[in-house]
Amino acid sequence: MKKIISFLLLILLSTPVWGRRSPFPDKIDYVNVIGKDCSAYFNAAAPDFFLRQAADNLNYPLFRWTSDKQTDARYPGYANSPELSFFGVKVVEMIVRFEDDRLHQLYIVFYSRGDAKTPLRMTEFNKLRSTLEKKLTEYTGDNGKQVAGNLTKNDRLFNRVYVKRDFVFELKSSIRTEKNTKSGEFIQLEISRFDPENDPRRQRVAQSHTTVRRVELEKNLKRADNGDVWLDNVPMVDQGLKGYCVPAVLERILRYYGNENVTQHTLAQVAGSRADKGTSVESMVEVVRQIGGKFGVKVSPVYLRGNGVRDLEKVVRDYNKTAKRMKKRQISIVTQKKGNTTYYMVAETLAKMQPEVELEFWTSRKMEYNEFQNTIRKNIDKGIPVIWSVQLGKFKEEKIPSQTAGGHMRLIIGYNKKNNTVIYTDTWGSGHEKKSMSAAQAWTITTAYFSVLPW
Repeated sequence: MKKIISFLLLILLSTPVWGRRSPFPDKIDYVNVIGKDCSAYFNAAAPDFFLRQAADNLNYPLFRWTSDKQTDARYPGYANSPELSFFGVKVVEMIVRFEDDRLHQLYIVFYSRGDAKTPLRMTEFNKLRSTLEKKLTEYTGDNGKQVAGNLTKNDRLFNRVYVKRDFVFELKSSIRTEKNTKSGEFIQLEISRFDPENDPRRQRVAQSHTTVRRVELEKNLKRADNGDVWLDNVPMVDQGLKGYCVPAVLERILRYYGNENVTQHTLAQVAGSRADKGTSVESMVEVVRQIGGKFGVKVSPVYLRGNGVRDLEKVVRDYNKTAKRMKKRQISIVTQKKGNTTYYMVAETLAKMQPEVELEFWTSRKMEYNEFQNTIRKNIDKGIPVIWSVQLGKFKEEKIPSQTAGGHMRLIIGYNKKNNTVIYTDTWGSGHEKKSMSAAQAWTITTAYFSVLPW
């Protein structure tokens, strides 16, 4: 019976479906799709069948392209995607990756702190990991080899590697220890073609350097007749519904530099991200400084708006002068008291500013405004994206609901001198690969910017 199910699902997912509207089942165990021999699935799968699936409007589409490059397809693709499992274990997220029109990797998340409504207790976390280890041993006929390493002094990574003929299965997980308390962070499975020269059983799990040189990055630079200058090959990472814009941005940067072994889940763990509250810019900078040596990257000088009490006070004082001249409402600094300590709330203070006043005020600071534009152009011309922290909701933006507001991080990937615009990308998947806005508005909503550079 399993052979029949496997065959039917493989046919459904890998052959044209023109002229019919066959729905998927409500529940799918994807191990039945790939079958006992991965090679049949990997060799049959090509990007076009994922495209056909969406084009033919199947009742329960599993995947959705993460970008117009059609190199990565992500589950859950839609709200009505069927329940997906693997080895009978529910799947939170699954990404199918292609290289040169060939299936390259299956990336399957069974648990992540960011996606979990209720975090697993360590006993449950270990039980889930043990269940998957047993299933993988049964499936591959290999007991697996455990490779472990420290990402930071608090973060321990584990990779149990199984090899089955021409394919390698890597069960990756992570545990954080803080104040003598352990917490399970994520459990994920990566299935890819086995390359004996890059055997993960012989590699350090917590160290993976970038593979590109800076001079090679300029090859990604594209120019259009309308004046657009942009970086064309920045991978898309879809953060999903989590507040993971910061770790997702950092994963995109590392993958752009050739590092395929770090995910947003790993980076979120180190940065202390919470799915509902995200990560601060300061935390991200500190993370890169902590682990930069392991991944072969470093941080450029960082611009932080309202950095320090004096700077924030001056910003508010000068803003109020502009507001008074424009006969608009003035603001005061937002503070929060905890015990005997008063905290100055930068983001909350900036959020109180009125867009029309802000636009006038920030663009009048010519030296900073020009430095913002010059930094973008210099970095882009060298093939280096600029990490850009912003306050959403100030101005209408492409493909973003008008009610969307609050702190967010994205990447600047280009510019246009002719019409003085900034080209950027968001970590929200397909449709958000390449967008633009005026440089004046971009500078107005900026709260921070910097770059992560390869050594």
